[in-house]
Amino acid sequence: ISAEYMGFASYREAYYDGGLGSVYFWDLDDAFACAVLFKKEHEKNVWDAIHVVEVEEGVKGTMSKYKLTSTLILKVASLNESLLEISGSFTRQNEVELEVNDVQTHIVNIGNVIQELENKMRGSIDTIYCGKAEEVTSRLRSKRELTDTMREDLASALTAQFKGRTDHLKA
Repeated sequence: ISAEYMGFASYREAYYDGGLGSVYFWDLDDAFACAVLFKKEHEKNVWDAIHVVEVEEGVKGTMSKYKLTSTLILKVASLNESLLEISGSFTRQNEVELEVNDVQTHIVNIGNVIQELENKMRGSIDTIYCGKAEEVTSRLRSKRELTDTMREDLASALTAQFKGRTDHLKA
């Protein structure tokens, strides 16, 4: 079954403005699994999403269990490589039981569980990770402007320290 037929190409277009995507299915002893992969590159920035779903059919009548493990790998780089590059990854898991009527229902269910978890992970990047980066950066280096008095005090302190270290050079 092609990725386009299963609707994952539409998902890729909607959320990744193109990018690359692949879908693989395989059989397990008492279940089946699939891997859904997305990659988007823009300039020097990269977003990789790896979703692996194990599906156990008929756990309760027409219910199937979907065990999803998703990993996002993000690389953010400035256009000038010497300035900044940040990268990292994180993984989340989710397990749900959903009703299944036919094979097409599995495709819809897999797409929905991936979309839900990926959206939560995207939100985590915005609120937790970017917020934490801002907090750490602010603690390491303040953005506040120095008052004239603070500048003068700093200049005096630096001059005194520098003068003490260079007095032996004058002899």
